[in-house]
Amino acid sequence: MFRNASPSVAAISRCARSSFVSTPAACSRTFATETSSTRVRNHATPPALDRERREHSYGNPSSSSRPTNRTGNPHANVDGDRPKRLLRPYDLAQRLTKLVEEGQLQEAVDSLKTAPLDAQNVPLWNTMLNHCCNAGKYELAWKLFIDMKRRGFVPDGRTYMTMLSGLSQIKDWKMYSKQLDHAHSLYEKGLAYLEKLKELEPNSKFMNNHFINAYLKILVNAGLYDKVFDVYMAMDTEGPLAPDQFTYSILFHALVQRSTTAPKSDVSEAMLKSASDARLLWRQMTKSLSKRPNVAIDPYVVSSAIRALTRGSPFDSHLAFDILREYAGLTKPGEPRVEPLVKMNHFILQAALELCNVTGKHRLAVHWLQLALKMIPSEIDRRHLNQVHAAHVNLGNAGVLDGESSSFKLLQWQLERAVVHQQEQLRPDSSTYFYVMLDCWRIGDWASAARTFEMMTGYKMEQFNDGMEGPPTRVKRSKGLDIRPNTQIMSCFARASFAPNDPSIFRQVLRIISFYGDDYFLSDTRPYNGMARDKSIGFSVQKYEQYYQFTLANAIISMLSTVLPKGVPKPEGVAEGEMRAWTELGRKARALLDRDPKAVATAKAPSLESSRLGDALNVQRTDDQVDLDMTRRIAKISPRTT
Repeated sequence: MFRNASPSVAAISRCARSSFVSTPAACSRTFATETSSTRVRNHATPPALDRERREHSYGNPSSSSRPTNRTGNPHANVDGDRPKRLLRPYDLAQRLTKLVEEGQLQEAVDSLKTAPLDAQNVPLWNTMLNHCCNAGKYELAWKLFIDMKRRGFVPDGRTYMTMLSGLSQIKDWKMYSKQLDHAHSLYEKGLAYLEKLKELEPNSKFMNNHFINAYLKILVNAGLYDKVFDVYMAMDTEGPLAPDQFTYSILFHALVQRSTTAPKSDVSEAMLKSASDARLLWRQMTKSLSKRPNVAIDPYVVSSAIRALTRGSPFDSHLAFDILREYAGLTKPGEPRVEPLVKMNHFILQAALELCNVTGKHRLAVHWLQLALKMIPSEIDRRHLNQVHAAHVNLGNAGVLDGESSSFKLLQWQLERAVVHQQEQLRPDSSTYFYVMLDCWRIGDWASAARTFEMMTGYKMEQFNDGMEGPPTRVKRSKGLDIRPNTQIMSCFARASFAPNDPSIFRQVLRIISFYGDDYFLSDTRPYNGMARDKSIGFSVQKYEQYYQFTLANAIISMLSTVLPKGVPKPEGVAEGEMRAWTELGRKARALLDRDPKAVATAKAPSLESSRLGDALNVQRTDDQVDLDMTRRIAKISPRTT
């Protein structure tokens, strides 16, 4: 009704309607204020601009009530610019991660330090600590950790887990003594954090033993085995901070490392002690985890425990076989099938086969490979097959059919699966061919040895027959199949050639040695020629390299005595050039043997070439002792009373 009235009339009307204006004086003040402001606006503001302001102020009720500007955007400030958007920690983390992925780690660290404090939080700092540790910048990570606390950010469980997990990646601590001190400090600070958290928030997600396990791994890698078990004994016996399956896996691994890194004079004693400790630890673990249904023994614990028990007393190995039967389902021939408690994997199989070879249960290794082919066929690789090849070598003539090497049969199957079925993990290596050649020599199977040479090199034996002209040509095959024989393989190959006692075969072997070069096999300065190191079967390149040089030299001299008999100017099947070359080869072989007669006399053969009868007697003696001790335990009779 007062829309078209004068300003003074509208003011009087509002004063009359106002419930809080109760006196004429108040009404007069309202009237005076309104007329005065209207007068100033009418005289100071152009009509068009005044109309525009009124439309924006009192226009469409559905429009935004926020003040606008000349841009017409209600979200802009008075000057027409958009308001500054605050940097969120998530967005900053994305930027820093991108810098790290581009290789600009230091720039990412600098960006974090110069970022606004409201854009930083503890998870963001944890992310940068993780980037530094993954890049191997452990000192930078430590400085960042200190800077984080100086800025008022309190480390949480993820912080200690990130730092200690990063440091656990270090395998050789000789050059990281400072970082080892940092690890000790982080562990102590982390324990203090857990104690406070236990009182204030016992159900927190950070109430776990994750960073304790990481610290244990650091101690194992640093060789601080006594401290490893000090930390273990200090852990809670129940609750979220008690040892879990990961803890026990690390502890068993520590026992294995402790025995393998002991001084040579103490190796046997260290192995026995580690196996005894492993037996006690297994009992503690099963007792502890039986009270915690949410924590179960996993395959990695089983494999680590088997490795720790392998080189112990008969009781220790007996427990290892029981564990494999109960937890992995690896039964002996004739035993009923057992449902495994854990999922069988390649780690357990490797440990089991190694246990068989160390304890002399070579037939059991062959049997367990057959079981594994049914249980985990896709996880079997050449390492498992090499263990079975070694078992065949130790078995010797046992199980040989028609004089053919069992190891050679396995090699044929292995090559078929690798080439035809494209299972690259089964492709033979130098170690594989060494075991096969050794088995062929042990049983006198020259035919299999010759076929093994052809499979390994791609050359046909016929190319080294008498009267052949020109260099031999290799059969074209898939990449990676052709392997050059080394001293160990050639030594077994040469010794296997004595089985048929045929001079023509001797000449073939001598041509092969000359083809590859005698310096490659007999020289002390030749480069390392690829023989793998496998302690589990008693073979070490560094320890037995000289032995195989001596045996090859002896084989060469013996073959030459037949091929180049004294007083025969032109031996049968020997060309004139070959006669000179082989004479020089014999001279080098004799020089090698005459250089150090004492070393030749004391050269020790690896256990793979030891007597089978001795191995069998030792195994039988061990089994008898275990049975006797078990009988005494059942009858509760002290060994001293018998």
